[in-house]
Amino acid sequence: MHLTSAANPRLKSIAALAHKKHRAESGLFVAEGWEFIARALKAGWYIDTLLHVEGHTHSLLPEAGAAADHVHTTT
Repeated sequence: MHLTSAANPRLKSIAALAHKKHRAESGLFVAEGWEFIARALKAGWYIDTLLHVEGHTHSLLPEAGAAADHVHTTT
């Protein structure tokens, strides 16, 4: 799914994870960078949402996308 608006509910829920309360309530957190994603995949961690910038691909994108419940592209 392509996300283009900051008003998008999915983006709002991701942004809310900047607050400890929302992380505690959801059990989720934000992790940035392909190195971290590589470690998460190797460890077998659950990936709820993968958010990547259009045109900025990485060799891990297919594997990470297959492991994630939700994959979104932003511009």
